[in-house]
Amino acid sequence: MSKDLVYRVPLKVSCYFATALLLLFIFSTLSPATALAHTHSIDESQPVCLQAPNSLDPSTLSNSQLQMYGLPLRPSNAQSQEKWLKNANRIKHDKHVCDPQKVVGTLAHHASYKYSKAITPYVTQHSTAAFAGNYAIGSRGYYTTSNANWNLPCMNTSVRDSRASIWVGLGGFVSPNPLVQAGTDVLVDGNGSVTYYAWIEDTGSGFDFGETFPLSNGCGTTMYVEVDSNYQGSDNNYYIIDTNGLNISRTERWPLSAGDAGECIVERSHDGTGALITLANFNYVAFSNCYMNDSGIGNWNHDYDIMTNGAGQVMADVGPISNGINYHINWHRPN
Repeated sequence: MSKDLVYRVPLKVSCYFATALLLLFIFSTLSPATALAHTHSIDESQPVCLQAPNSLDPSTLSNSQLQMYGLPLRPSNAQSQEKWLKNANRIKHDKHVCDPQKVVGTLAHHASYKYSKAITPYVTQHSTAAFAGNYAIGSRGYYTTSNANWNLPCMNTSVRDSRASIWVGLGGFVSPNPLVQAGTDVLVDGNGSVTYYAWIEDTGSGFDFGETFPLSNGCGTTMYVEVDSNYQGSDNNYYIIDTNGLNISRTERWPLSAGDAGECIVERSHDGTGALITLANFNYVAFSNCYMNDSGIGNWNHDYDIMTNGAGQVMADVGPISNGINYHINWHRPN
């Protein structure tokens, strides 16, 4: 178009065009991406974490100040105060990554393979196709915190195109049944390459919200993972910490857990259509410090799952709990 033609465009039309461009820019910056809105929702309004100074006393901070530093919120249960303060003083020295690089849409968990179990109080074994581990049992609102340590497993890569999830969670039993959870995944591709991820999620009947984060460290890295949720509250809080200084602290306004159960679990994941994926050979996972609220899982009424295939063969089983907080989950077969 020549300069003459440009100059002859009526001013009124030019103003309309400019206004349209301005509106397009505003709505494009305000509107979230919708391609994955049905499975992923991210609260981008949460504060950026600051690095806490060494002299900081977490007990002097309000909840909003704790959140600003990426520290766990103060529990309402007085019996949990000592454990909370110990954790807060430990992780305040870590590098806080409150908005880490996210992997969106590639590794959704537990959305279509519904998490459900029979609730039978007092140490009862159940066989499932997807889960191995212990879960504490209670009534609505019973559990508000679930946490544990584990080392990222060193993989036997002879089992290819496989995956395993290791996580802690709250709820998932009664209706409404949000399962608030966080954990790590290990994937072995067709070439035998191993990749580790961390993730947070909130899933239930008809919804699934989550975020997934790459882990630069692998085999043998010690993880600390915690989820906090209370159906009488307003937020779910997630903490994923490793021994190399990573600290992912997230607060999400996703559906709140009913708090009727607390879990430390290894899962055989699904492919997004409901079909179960080959269980990666993780050898074993050693859960330590598996706590619900302020007490080890072995001190609560709890049941446990062993993972079995359609022929009843054991894919992964659960060892005894020591000191109320520690146990192994052992791999046996891929499918």
